[in-house]
Amino acid sequence: MALSEEERRVLDEMERQLRASSSDVVTVPLSRRVNATAAVLGVIIVIAGIGILLAGIVTGLTPLGVAGFVAMVTGVLVALKRDDSAPTAPRAPRTPTAPTASRIEDRWDKRMGGDL
Repeated sequence: MALSEEERRVLDEMERQLRASSSDVVTVPLSRRVNATAAVLGVIIVIAGIGILLAGIVTGLTPLGVAGFVAMVTGVLVALKRDDSAPTAPRAPRTPTAPTASRIEDRWDKRMGGDL
């Protein structure tokens, strides 16, 4: 379905406003980044744990299977370890905010009014 000239103009204006708005960009806080080395090491430990678990199943040695399971859990914990060496961003004190729906409506009104 073809758009009318007015619809194209409105759509182009909305796209320009969205691109210009830097407040809509989502960034990952520095405190939530994962250590890449720990992630790779954790994956290797999980793979080794699967091998140990399968060896325990094949040989019928329950302690070996349990050790494989423990190794897999440890690998997951290592892989999800946060990077403590990265600087953390200081947190601003939280201020009470309006309900989500009203905030979205306010932002929309500002955009349409050209205040943003």
